[in-house]
Amino acid sequence: MNSFYGISIAALLSLTACAHNNANDKPAAIVRDSAEVDAVIPSSEPEIEAVNVFKPKIQKINKELYYKASCKQVVYATAKYDFDWPVEAPGFDIAPLQRDLIALLGGRQGTGIQSLINTCGYDFFCSCGGDELTWTKVETRGETLEPAEEGDRFFWGEPEHKMDIEFLGVDAERHLARFAVSLYAYTGSGVGAGILYFNQIAYYLYDEQRMMTVFDVVTPQAKKSLLRRLNSSPINIDDYGCLNGTPIEELPDNFFIEKGVLYFTFPKYEIACGADGNVTLGVRLSSLKEYLTPLGETFLSSQ
Repeated sequence: MNSFYGISIAALLSLTACAHNNANDKPAAIVRDSAEVDAVIPSSEPEIEAVNVFKPKIQKINKELYYKASCKQVVYATAKYDFDWPVEAPGFDIAPLQRDLIALLGGRQGTGIQSLINTCGYDFFCSCGGDELTWTKVETRGETLEPAEEGDRFFWGEPEHKMDIEFLGVDAERHLARFAVSLYAYTGSGVGAGILYFNQIAYYLYDEQRMMTVFDVVTPQAKKSLLRRLNSSPINIDDYGCLNGTPIEELPDNFFIEKGVLYFTFPKYEIACGADGNVTLGVRLSSLKEYLTPLGETFLSSQ
C-alpha cells in the first residue's frame, strides 16, 4: 500500500560509478557541455510521501451556541461541539461513515452534521425545566442568576450540552478507522440523575462501509460464553464499588478492544448505582479462541 517513486541511493551510486569509468577502465573526460551533463546525470522524480488510503481528511468543527430560558429567573444554557469531522477518504464513499457517526450522537436518520449541531442541543434543553419553559437561541450569553423567589426555582445550575468526536487514527492492516465519540449533558436539576454522559470507541470498516460490531470480532455463538464470563469473573470488576447485582443478559453495542481484552461499557444505573457511573467490564480474547473470527484473531495476535 505504501509506495515511493524515484531512484534509490544504491542506483545513483551505481550510475555514478559507471559515469567515471569507460569500457577500457580509463578515467572519463570531464563533461563541460550542459547538454552532455543532462545526458550523463539521470533526472529523477521527487519522492512522494506515502498516503494511507484509509485515512480520512478531517475538518475541525468547533462551535458554541447559547440559549436562554423563559422563566423569571435568568437562566442561560451552552451547547458546545468539538468534532474531528471526516469529509473525504481516498477511494471510498464518506457518506456512510458520516451517517453512522451522526447516529451514534443521537441524530435523526438522514440529518447532516450542521442539522445535528443546530437541533441537538436545543432539543435537549427543551427537556430541561419541563413543559412550562421555552428556550430561545441568543447570539451572546449573560449570567445566570439565583431565583428571585422560592417558587421560581427551576434550576440548581446551568444546563449544559457537549459533544465530541475525536479521530484516533487508522489501522491499515484491518482496513478500519477509529473514532472516540462522547456526549456530556447536565439538565440543571442539581441531582446526579441529571448528569448524563456517553463514551464509545467507533470502529469503521472501510471495505464494508459500516461500523464494526462485536460479532465481527467473535461469532454469534460466543454470546453465551461472553455473558457467563461478564457475570462471573470479568476484568475491571474491582474498579466499581456499588454493582447492584443485576444479571447481565444482553451485550451492549458499546465495546472496544485493548491489549487483547474485549471490553463492554454499560450505561449509568444499568448494573450499578449512579456513583459508579458507566461501568466497563472485559473478557480476554484468549479465552474465546474457539469463537474468534479471522478479524478477531488479528486483535488477539496484536495484544
